[in-house]
Amino acid sequence: MTTMGAAEFRDRLAERTLVFDGAMGTMLHAAGNSLDQSLPAISLSDPTLVRAVHDSYVDAGADVIQTNTFGASRLRLGEYGLAERIEEINRSAVRIARDAATSGGRLILVAGSVAPAVSVQQRRRIDRPARIDALTEQITVLADAGVDLIQLETFGYLDELLEAVEIAIGEASLPVIAQATFGPDARTLSGHTPREVVEALAGTPVVALGTNCTIGPSGCWRSSASSARTPISRSPPSRTPGSPGAPVRPASSTTSTPSTSCGTSASCSMPAQASSAGAAARPPPSSRPSSRWSPSTGRAPRRGSRRRRSESPRPHPRR
Repeated sequence: MTTMGAAEFRDRLAERTLVFDGAMGTMLHAAGNSLDQSLPAISLSDPTLVRAVHDSYVDAGADVIQTNTFGASRLRLGEYGLAERIEEINRSAVRIARDAATSGGRLILVAGSVAPAVSVQQRRRIDRPARIDALTEQITVLADAGVDLIQLETFGYLDELLEAVEIAIGEASLPVIAQATFGPDARTLSGHTPREVVEALAGTPVVALGTNCTIGPSGCWRSSASSARTPISRSPPSRTPGSPGAPVRPASSTTSTPSTSCGTSASCSMPAQASSAGAAARPPPSSRPSSRWSPSTGRAPRRGSRRRRSESPRPHPRR
C-alpha cells in the first residue's frame, strides 16, 4: 500500500497523464458471467478471474487499477441477498487488486471503485439518509482495506455525486476522483450540463473530475473539456453501449490496453490549459464557476435548462 495524499497525487498529475484501467464489469461479462448477478461478488466466487482481469490491465501499462467494487454498497448488494457480505466482498476486491498491483514491478495505484449507492430503479424508493449510510459504509471499508484513492464513477444524478464527494472527503484521508456520466444530449440523468457539474463541484477538494461511460470518446472529451481548473478524468466507452460492433470480448493483454464496451482505458490529466510546468491556468473571469458546493445540504444546484417533468429518464447502462 502506498501512502499518497491529495497533494502528492496532484503533483504526479502535474508531471504526466496517469492511465487507468478499463471497466471490470464488462470484462467479467465477456468471460461468461451473466449481468443479472452481483459482479462484485465474483471477487469471492472466482477471485482468479478477477485477478486475471487486473493482470491484463497491469500488463498493458495501467498506472491505476480499480477494485471490483462498482455497485458493492449494502443497498445494491441487498438486491442479490448479499447485504451482510458487504465488508467481505469489498475487502476481497481490494486484496486481489493490491496483489496484482504489487506484482507489476512498478508503482501501480489501487483505486476503490464506488458507484451510486442505489440503481436508477432503487432511487425511486430509497431516501437520501439511506443512500448516505450505504456509501459511508462502503467507502469506510475500502479506505480501511488499503486503497490508494477513491474513484466515484458513473453518477447520473448530481445530488448523489455531491453526497458521495462529501462522504469520501470526510471518511477517507485519500485523493478523491469524481466522475459523472452524460447522455447523447450532454446532460446527466438529472438534467445537468458538464458546466453545471463543474460549477457544483468547484468548491470541493477532489483531485480530478470528469466523465465516464455512456457516450463515446469524442463526447467524453467534449463533456469534460469545461473543467479548466481541476485535472480532468476521462473514461470513454470504446463504442456507445449497445451500438453495432461494440466489442464483447477482451482484447489480448499482450497488445494495447484491453477494450471494453463500457469503458476503455481511462486517463487522468491536467487540463489542456495547463502551463508547461503543469499548473492549471486560471480561466477568464467570465468562465469561472459562479456557484459552490454546499456541504451542509449536499444539494445540487438548480441551474440552466432542466429536463421537463413530463419527460421520462433516459435508460442508464450498467457498467
